[in-house]
Formats: sequence, C-alpha cells, structure tokens
Amino acid sequence: MKSKSLHKMLLTTVAALSFFSFVFVNGHAYCNFGKPLTKTELLEKQIAKEEEEEKPSNIRLPDVTVLEKLLKLAHRFVPGSN
Repeated sequence: MKSKSLHKMLLTTVAALSFFSFVFVNGHAYCNFGKPLTKTELLEKQIAKEEEEEKPSNIRLPDVTVLEKLLKLAHRFVPGSN
C-alpha cells in the first residue's frame, strides 16, 4: 500500500514540476517578447547596416554588348552555322 502512494506522489510531483516549468518558460517568453533592444544593441545594428550599405559591390558583371558581339563573330566564322 505504501509503494502505491509513493508512486502516485512521485508521479504527481513530476507532473506538477513539468507544468510549472512549462508555465514559467512560456510566461517568460511572453513577457520579453515585446521589449525593445538596449541602446547599444540598436547602435551596433545601425552601424553594421550602414557599413554594409557603404561597401562597394565587389561583383563585376560582364558587359553584355561585348559578349553579344563575340557571339556574332563566332557564328560568322564557324563553318556550318547560319
């Protein structure tokens, strides 16, 4: 009889702790969801964003007109092409 009550008490304790931890985690997330960032975090993000915008693009795009002229010349001089 004593072991049955011990098992029930243990199961009840584990269920209660699980429930309270669930409530604590979700309540904490809900309370901190709408809080703004601190001033230093906002400034760091702004500075990083401005630095990204100021960096010139390092990707060089080929000139399409040059490629088109090369293709036309290749078609003209390759035998069998129309």
